[in-house]
Amino acid sequence: MKDMRLPPAMLIAVLLSAALLVVACVTPTAPEGASDGSTTGLYARIVTAANPVRLEMARDAPIVGLLWHGMRLPVTGRNMTWEWLKVKLPPSLSSFGAEGWIVGPPEFALIEGGGCADIPLQMPVPTPAG
Repeated sequence: MKDMRLPPAMLIAVLLSAALLVVACVTPTAPEGASDGSTTGLYARIVTAANPVRLEMARDAPIVGLLWHGMRLPVTGRNMTWEWLKVKLPPSLSSFGAEGWIVGPPEFALIEGGGCADIPLQMPVPTPAG
């Protein structure tokens, strides 16, 4: 029977990735300006230099704009794996629609005002063929 154990370096990488996801999704932070600890909704705060906004939740989907480090957008949904977040677009990108998809926690954006469990699940809507 073949040995199915992971090499130690790969096991450590997997465990660290899981820990980062737990910290990014479970540890709620109060939104800026909420000094009394109250929350005003769920927000994604961009933590990379730039995060592309896409029309659909796919890395090869058309990019409709870029979000910059520190920007905060209201979160309206997520996919089943919490990799993608559906966000309300700022007025500068609203000509492409009211909402778009970004890669979320933990590498591109952090959740403020709640945790990942508070974000409603959004099932993808198939794009019509043709």
